Amino acid sequence: MWWPIMQQLRNYLKEQPCLTGVTVIVGSPGNKMDLKQVPLVTIIRDSEEGIDLYQTGEGYCTFYLDCWVRSDDKDLAKGYTEIYKLESNLMKALKPWAEILSDDINTDCWVEIKNRLGDADSFRPLVASRIILKVKWTKHGLL
Repeated sequence: MWWPIMQQLRNYLKEQPCLTGVTVIVGSPGNKMDLKQVPLVTIIRDSEEGIDLYQTGEGYCTFYLDCWVRSDDKDLAKGYTEIYKLESNLMKALKPWAEILSDDINTDCWVEIKNRLGDADSFRPLVASRIILKVKWTKHGLL
């Protein structure tokens, strides 16, 4: 179930007006990141629980949403301002997404932000954060 959810999330985020100018991709570019893509949100697969081997009809998928901005300003707080704006816009876009996801993949879904982590300034002039997103899904009528 992780791939339909991941695809739908990517397509949905690309259409959000609050994320205009933000590149949204599936997978991590690793050390080959194209700086022309920044600001950037990458959607990375983590774990899947309750794999539907016997068609029981429910499970969990966890994803990392990595946010990237660039700030060459000597005032390091400017980078924090930019990452905060991107995170805020991403959260704004995610609010209605669960309902839309449920309709698009024909399941009931519940979306939870498990955590939001900083990058400890380890990528300057890039500033990054990771939002851990957990999606519980179940066949219609079981949730």
